[in-house]
Amino acid sequence: MRAAALLAPFALTAACAQPSSNEDAPPADMPERNGTAEPVIPAEFKALGTEPFWALTATGSGTAHSLRFSTPENIDGTLVTIEDESAEGETRRIAGTLDGTPFTLALTVEPCSDGMSDRDYPFAARIAWGGETLRGCARPLDN
Repeated sequence: MRAAALLAPFALTAACAQPSSNEDAPPADMPERNGTAEPVIPAEFKALGTEPFWALTATGSGTAHSLRFSTPENIDGTLVTIEDESAEGETRRIAGTLDGTPFTLALTVEPCSDGMSDRDYPFAARIAWGGETLRGCARPLDN
C-alpha cells in the first residue's frame, strides 16, 4: 500500500504529459526533395480546379511529354502544344498554346485544398489562358 502511495504522483504526472504531436511533420503526400534540396515536381501529374471545373493531365516525359486540358463540356480534352518548360525554386512552369491561344501553367509546391473534398494536394496550380486565370490543385499522377 505504501509503495502504491509513493508511486501515485509519478503515475499522475505521466498521465498528464502531452502526447507527441506530428503537427510540425509535413503531410505524407508532400513531394520529396532531391539531393539539391529542390522539390521534386513530377513529370506526370493531374491538376484540377472548381468554379469553373477543369482538369489537366500530364503524361510521359521528355519528347513524349503531353498535357491534356479537359472541362465538363470537353471530357475527352484537348492537347496543349508545349513550347517551353522551366523550373525555379519551388515552381515549375509550362508554356504553350491551347486552341491557338497562349497557355501557361505554374505548379508550386504548397499544400492545397480543392474546397470541395477533404483531400489535400501537395501542389497549387495556376493556369493563365484566354484572358482568364484558373486556380486549382495538383498531385502526382500515381496518387
